[in-house]
Amino acid sequence: MAILNFAEQHWCKVLHIAHLRSGESSIEWQQGLEILDRLLEVIGFEASTRSKTAVAKVLNDIRLRLEHISIDALQLADQMERLQFILTPARPANVTDIAIKAKATVKNRSKAAIKTEGEEPAEDQLADQIKRIMISRLETEMPGENIADTITRV
Repeated sequence: MAILNFAEQHWCKVLHIAHLRSGESSIEWQQGLEILDRLLEVIGFEASTRSKTAVAKVLNDIRLRLEHISIDALQLADQMERLQFILTPARPANVTDIAIKAKATVKNRSKAAIKTEGEEPAEDQLADQIKRIMISRLETEMPGENIADTITRV
């Protein structure tokens, strides 16, 4: 959704100005479309598998185009910060991607060649187990009178 908003609010200005200056057959217009295609291509990959060089290149090209149309410096900084966050989300140092952890566990298991009944599940089973979380009970506390207690009393 954030990329769609960026394209509608900011990148359309880049393309509009390129169209006004030189038309649809101009190099500026074609490059604007090509940069948008590369942005959409980068977004198509999972964050953990995105090429850092491709992300850096597309962000740099977007910055140059936005500067070229003289977008407000504050808006430019805000948009670039948002795009940077979307394309390369920061993770705390103690967080590991599920896929990386699952692959490392399976690789370690296969190296050890454990053949007992209690052996660890296969990679696809491990990843599937990690993705599923079952909540057996959910309890909320909200300020004010508890409606459930009132209904029970009535």
